[in-house]
Amino acid sequence: MKVLVVDDEKNAREAIVTLLELYFPADTIIYQAESVHSAVDVIYKTDPDLLLLDIQLKDGSGFDILRKLDAISIPVIFITAYEEFAIRAFKFSAIDYLLKPIDPDELQQAVLKAKQKIEKERIADRLEVFTRHFKEAESNRRMVLKTADAIFFIQLEDIIYCQAEGAYTRFFLANEKPILVSRSLGEYEEMINSRHFIRVHQSFLVNMNRVIRYEKGDGGNLIVYREQSIPVSIRKKETVLEYMNSLH
Repeated sequence: MKVLVVDDEKNAREAIVTLLELYFPADTIIYQAESVHSAVDVIYKTDPDLLLLDIQLKDGSGFDILRKLDAISIPVIFITAYEEFAIRAFKFSAIDYLLKPIDPDELQQAVLKAKQKIEKERIADRLEVFTRHFKEAESNRRMVLKTADAIFFIQLEDIIYCQAEGAYTRFFLANEKPILVSRSLGEYEEMINSRHFIRVHQSFLVNMNRVIRYEKGDGGNLIVYREQSIPVSIRKKETVLEYMNSLH
């Protein structure tokens, strides 16, 4: 059995490879990839029997890999650090998943289950259901923002961008007044944990779904809702352009 492990974290990827070599030493050939681009290249060159895909990659997602394939007929085990809302979507779609940090016994059972399905099932229909429910769950995610005066419940997609103000973070929302919260931007970046939100600058976390256009420059500027301009640092320019290219 040929297995492709896709994860942009080298240590996590090598840990999975080590477990596969331990549990399936005799009949398994293991390939590795760290990005959407490299994974697609390996798939076309090696025609693997099983994919172990991390949901979030540096240049896209596991879904982007599958969308780039001419025909989706390879069993997939998704690897995720997402919250319970995503886990429910995984279960509903009947696609196998592993939750980080990887439990060795769960990995072994998932691969054994996948081996039984190889050559018997195609997963295109289930992937379509999974993707739809994942998108619905992502768009319906909510956050709780606490201030001295009130507690706000907001939809993730209503956030246009977040701006650091020292140890505080100001949330700019569609059709609502900005909300200032006494937690750092880095904390909220970790909490939101969505590929659509990019830290484009030390002081700005942007919902890329709310971007109207990108204006070129040293780092450039993102123009968002109501023509607000947000600077992109030179260090983050490549990340922003890679995200935009992944949408084509």
